[in-house]
Amino acid sequence: MRPPSLRSWMSLAPLLLAAGCGSTRFYAHFVPYYFAGPKPSAQCGQGQGFRYCAYRAPPGAADDPESVLYFFHYGGGSEESWSSFPAARVYYAEFKKRGLPAPRVVAVSYGGNWVLFDKPGPKSAGLFGPFVSEALPWLEDKFGRPRRRYVWGMSQGSLNAGLVVLKKPELWSGAVFSCPGFSQLSPFASPAEIDAFIKRTRADRAKVQSWLKLVRERVAGPEAWTREDPLARALSASGLPPVYIDCTREDEYGFFEGAARMAEILRERGQNAEFVAESGEHCQLDARGVAVFLAELSRQGRAAGNLAR
Repeated sequence: MRPPSLRSWMSLAPLLLAAGCGSTRFYAHFVPYYFAGPKPSAQCGQGQGFRYCAYRAPPGAADDPESVLYFFHYGGGSEESWSSFPAARVYYAEFKKRGLPAPRVVAVSYGGNWVLFDKPGPKSAGLFGPFVSEALPWLEDKFGRPRRRYVWGMSQGSLNAGLVVLKKPELWSGAVFSCPGFSQLSPFASPAEIDAFIKRTRADRAKVQSWLKLVRERVAGPEAWTREDPLARALSASGLPPVYIDCTREDEYGFFEGAARMAEILRERGQNAEFVAESGEHCQLDARGVAVFLAELSRQGRAAGNLAR
C-alpha cells in the first residue's frame, strides 16, 4: 500500500475513474491531505541492521525536543514512508493548529516486510530484542533521549507497534494502531479455517493469503505464534499507555474483526483503549483523528512533565 504523489495521482485519476477502478476511492480519500501543509524534511541513515529517518517539522510547525513518535511503516514501505504518505502533513498541521510542538518523528525500518517477533523465522531474524536493546538506545544517543515516547504503526507497522507496547508497555506514553494487522486467523490456519474466516469477514482471499504468508515466514512456528499473537498477549495486558485503534469495516485483509477484538480485550482488562470504526478500504484512515489523539496526549504529557517510562 504505497500512495502515489499528488501529481502522479492527478494524472492517473481520470483513467482510474473511467475504468471504474475500486482503488480510486482510496486515493481520493487522501487527496485533501496533501493540502494540509508542506511535508517534513528528513535526516536518514543506517544503524546496525536497520535504516531510519529522523524528521523535522515543516516550516510553520515546531518539533517538541522532549518527546518522540516512532513510526512503523506498512508492508512494502520504508523509513521514508512517513514523508511520502500525506498523513504526516495532517499530523503537523493539527499540532500547529493547537499551538503545540509535535513530537519528533523517527521512522524505523528493517526492510519492506519485518515483524518484531522474539525468535527468528524462516525469512527473518528475531528483531524484537535488537530493536529494544540496540536500535532504541542507539537512536536516542544520536537524537536525544525523550521524556515521552509514542508509537504509531500502520498495517504491518501496527502489528509491530502492538508487539512492542504489549511486551514493553513501560517504554511508551501512547500508541496508535492504524488498520492493524491483528487477525483472529492463525498464520497456520487450515484451508477450512481460512474459508470460514473469508466468509465471515468478506475479506479478499488473495490478500488474506499474502498476509498469512508474510507472518508465517517471520515467526518461529505455530508454538511461537501462540506466544506472539497480540490478541493472545492482550488477554493478560496491564500497565499499557493510552491506545488508539482505528480500522475500516471493509478492510480487505479481514483486520476489522481483530482490531475490534483487541479494543474489546483491552477495555475488559481496564486499559485505556479508544476504538474508531471507519468506512473504506484497508488503511483508508482518518489521519486527523489520529493527530488529535496524539496532540491531546502530548498536551497532557507536557503539562504533567511526564518522563519516558
